[in-house]
Amino acid sequence: MLMFAIKREGKLIDFDHIREKTDRDLKIDEESTRRALDTLIDKGLILKKGELYTISAKGRQLFSESFKEWKEDLLKINKTWTTVYEALNYYDRVADVVLKYCKDRHVGFYCTFTQQHFFRRQFKGRYITLNNKEDLMNFVQMFCIDVIPCVHRIGSDRPDWLVIDLDAGAKVGFDKVKEVAKVCYDVMEKLDLKPAMKFSGSRGIQLWSLLKEFEIPPEWNPLPMLRERRKR
Repeated sequence: MLMFAIKREGKLIDFDHIREKTDRDLKIDEESTRRALDTLIDKGLILKKGELYTISAKGRQLFSESFKEWKEDLLKINKTWTTVYEALNYYDRVADVVLKYCKDRHVGFYCTFTQQHFFRRQFKGRYITLNNKEDLMNFVQMFCIDVIPCVHRIGSDRPDWLVIDLDAGAKVGFDKVKEVAKVCYDVMEKLDLKPAMKFSGSRGIQLWSLLKEFEIPPEWNPLPMLRERRKR
């Protein structure tokens, strides 16, 4: 059901695709996959339309209500899909806030797919922009789970965001990162920088503050944006 739950409402999936994933993640054969689907259909959790399958409203509700209970097992089955499911639910709640920070800017994404992690700032050869919630949710469904707005607006190379990026090394616990982030936040508040805090990657925190007009040093020379994807 995890595979169905991360698809948009009404998305139909053919049996061969389902079979490929159950073989990879659950190590079960074709007959067992068909029996499992038939059981879910009998319970009204999955709908069959011709030779295609989709999750029902009842199935989506049950999965949502049971997610916390099932999460530990789901992470063992497919960590990437589980993370994407959580990201979809998160961005569904905070999309309006996120889009405010992405207005008039190109954005990049930290992406995760089949245990690989990479940064993406282009889609179909064009820099990414987010104009509405649908744009945002479509990219999250493509396993783009962390939104990173450019620090300057489209058409300008003048930064107007100050970003403090706190990344934990292998020997630093996340509690220490949160402690440092709290200190930074308090200092920025005292300086009237009105910081906003966001998670970054799996164990990082960023603090963002919109800057007022300031004089750019004449020797400042911004680096051009890289076109290729950078693997992490």
